[in-house]
Amino acid sequence: MGTRANAMGDDHEYCDWEGWKIHLTIGPIAYEKRVKDISDWLHKNFRFDRDWKHLEGGDKHEKDFTIYLGSYATMMYVVQRLENDPIIKQLDVSNAGPADRIVGESGKIGARFTTNDLRIKGLDGIPVADKDAAAVLIRGKALATAIQCSKASLRKRFGDYFLPLAVE
Repeated sequence: MGTRANAMGDDHEYCDWEGWKIHLTIGPIAYEKRVKDISDWLHKNFRFDRDWKHLEGGDKHEKDFTIYLGSYATMMYVVQRLENDPIIKQLDVSNAGPADRIVGESGKIGARFTTNDLRIKGLDGIPVADKDAAAVLIRGKALATAIQCSKASLRKRFGDYFLPLAVE
């Protein structure tokens, strides 16, 4: 565990490269201007460029920006800040795909939890363990069951850092 610092506050529970990340989608209309506006906002609100990226692994008009945050609480804090800021008007409805869950009220922010050992993206923000993904592919185990197994395992390992019990 370490600390991920940004202008919005420190997440003292931060686990290196494990935690929540959000994806922002920008549609084709006035794309370059909106990319610049969002980049400027991110530079102002995050101390380190390593906390976010633009089109490095994400597809244009799907995952234009990725912001690495950490705990569920930190992720929701940043989502609320985004949604309460005029910058939210520069975003389109999330087009990040089924691996992400929509967070916040605007429908413009997708999020998923990542870990060092669960490489399968999963569904609705929950990664799937390799053994559970193999069971889905080989034995026809239901994806919903694999997601539930991963969710239980992640809650045991990370607790509220991953997902508070009140949140499904």
